[in-house]
Amino acid sequence: KKRQPRHGPPEPWLVKHLRVGLGKMVQKIMNKVVGPKYVSILRTWVPNLVTWGTVGGVALVHFTDWRLILDYIPYIRGKFKKDE
Repeated sequence: KKRQPRHGPPEPWLVKHLRVGLGKMVQKIMNKVVGPKYVSILRTWVPNLVTWGTVGGVALVHFTDWRLILDYIPYIRGKFKKDE
């Protein structure tokens, strides 16, 4: 296959090789621990799991004491300061 030219600044050499190397290393470990069949199944489920995890997190904040959780978010923390 012929590679398509990249747009934008070139990626630094070290970053490029670390990204490729770490990806291959993680893939080898997953194939040894779980097996290639289940790795491919897991890849199809990841977007669904991320979506439902986000929905669950938003529901948790909504139905619990939202002030307790949202006080840790920098921008929102300033909006709800108590005037004493």
